[in-house]
Amino acid sequence: MIELPQDAAREALEVVGSIPGELVALAAYGSQVAGYASSGSDYDLMAVFREGGLRYYYVRSRPGGRYFSVLRVGLRLLEGDAERAELGEFVVGRLLNPYQALAGGDVVERAARAYRRRVVLEELARLAHAYGQFATEILAPPEYFLFSKLRRRARIYPPARYSYVRTYSGPEGPRNLEFSASRFREALDGLASEGIVERVGGMYRALRPPLPRRPPELDTLALAVRQYAAHASSGRVSPRVFAEELTSKARRSRAAGALRLEPLERPELLLSLPEGRLSFEGLSPLIGEARGRGCSVSRRPLGEFYSTVRLLEVRCGGGPASPVAVVKEYSSPWAAKWTMVMIAAAGVRPMRLSPVERLTSEYAFLRLLRRVGFRTPGILLVDPRRILMAREYVEGRLLEAAVGEEDPFRELGRLMRRLHSAGVTLGDVKPSNFLVPRGGGGIYLIDCEQAARGGSAPWDVASFLYLLAPLGRSRGAAAVERSAIAFLEGYAGGDGGGIGALEEALEAAPRYLAPLSPLLMPGEGAAVAAILSRFLSSRRARGQPRPGRTRAPRAI
Repeated sequence: MIELPQDAAREALEVVGSIPGELVALAAYGSQVAGYASSGSDYDLMAVFREGGLRYYYVRSRPGGRYFSVLRVGLRLLEGDAERAELGEFVVGRLLNPYQALAGGDVVERAARAYRRRVVLEELARLAHAYGQFATEILAPPEYFLFSKLRRRARIYPPARYSYVRTYSGPEGPRNLEFSASRFREALDGLASEGIVERVGGMYRALRPPLPRRPPELDTLALAVRQYAAHASSGRVSPRVFAEELTSKARRSRAAGALRLEPLERPELLLSLPEGRLSFEGLSPLIGEARGRGCSVSRRPLGEFYSTVRLLEVRCGGGPASPVAVVKEYSSPWAAKWTMVMIAAAGVRPMRLSPVERLTSEYAFLRLLRRVGFRTPGILLVDPRRILMAREYVEGRLLEAAVGEEDPFRELGRLMRRLHSAGVTLGDVKPSNFLVPRGGGGIYLIDCEQAARGGSAPWDVASFLYLLAPLGRSRGAAAVERSAIAFLEGYAGGDGGGIGALEEALEAAPRYLAPLSPLLMPGEGAAVAAILSRFLSSRRARGQPRPGRTRAPRAI
């Protein structure tokens, strides 16, 4: 940003002083302030008067002097444009980019602050509209709010694009960007104090994003209509003048070699995630990196036939295929299984159906649980548009492959009790959702789609046992019982602290069995309940009394 020379500032005040009315504020903006003016460029001024409407003046200070382009606006019109876009931001939009207050700085700053706050809230609402609940995981720098807004303004009024490109490129570009971004940072910090966003380093994350009242495209259309109406009422633009400006600025853009400014073209590339890469091109970033090394990439299914999970493998040269990522597609047709589960579990345990909600839950809980000491795979990439996640591949075997063994199931019992004590339940606890890593080191939680703070610990226990039962068809009932008892021993603990949830699981067993019965053969559910009943009876016989109902777990 470049401040006007003192003689130019004096001339500006003199020129505006000749306009009838009570001046309350004056600001300079445009090429002279942004540092890309040519020798013949005029000086752009926004003059705010106590009363009156909207009008343009084109004035020369004196013979041979400077040219001034003055936009005169009444104070109430400026405030309405800042707070509610009443003029389609035709006036206040000039305060998105560098400006210099020459008089009435408090009036200018008050309008600019109100405008930036509204812009931030609107951009947060757009993110929520585009990415749903996952918008609360996205990190945005102050620059994102600036360029996302400028891109929409340029689409409404294409000649403005030339000015935006020149403002933020070239020698003064970095200083101009710091001027504008610092003011958006101030707006974001204000919203952080209200609990609407959270500051994470130099980035911001929405905590309570406002929801759009209507589709953003309609808002943009309404803004364009009001903006062009303001153009017309100011006496500024006719179709002929618009065409001349468009041609002139396009010609100057080509001459300056500044036709493209990446943040203006794709502001979404400024967004990021606290873990993993934020992609808007699916798996292309991972695949492109592999192919850049001369490797081929393939995908193959993992898990059951209805699984939404694929393994991404890379083959380099003549070597074997190496797994690099596990990819889950939450909007896959097979994800419709959750519709049936949700209906079946109605009144027992709420289940998430929306692909975006399941992605958001998995992303949040994989990170949260790892932070508090549980093992979860790292997140490599998320595409919230395609609703998919790529996570680290962990070498090992699914817990269902260990049926008949005791140690992995005893460890899972201890892990699940720790999880419940931390205030988290998993909801979906089938054995294939846990992985025993090669080389040991503790079981991995690899599916957190239905995880929740709070929830029912007895449901987790009972449904795990019920979903363990079908594995007896291939492994034998004795193997299932051996592993089930090991799990119960791990959950109960040597101190018996987990007995309460086990007693509640047994008490509610018939109710919990109902939504899972389509997966079980006749008699399998009763066999599981009998295992749990015998285990609890043996504990009582050893002197552990039946406790009261479990208290709510401590939340993390």
